[in-house]
Amino acid sequence: MEVFALPYGDGAGDADIITAAQRNGYKFIRTSIYGTFDDPDADLFELPSLPILSGTQSDEIGYLLSK
Repeated sequence: MEVFALPYGDGAGDADIITAAQRNGYKFIRTSIYGTFDDPDADLFELPSLPILSGTQSDEIGYLLSK
């Protein structure tokens, strides 16, 4: 148990959620904030993501990954 994925991505940056996640042993929080990261100093309790859902087309995924 290392990564907590926020339900529907709601609550990114919420201090109470971060504190609860840390208290329960989580090391990262995945949010619905658009983006990816390659910064080793990134805030691991506010990780960005790509919005890929069951209906997302492969060309859309390619576009998102190329940004």
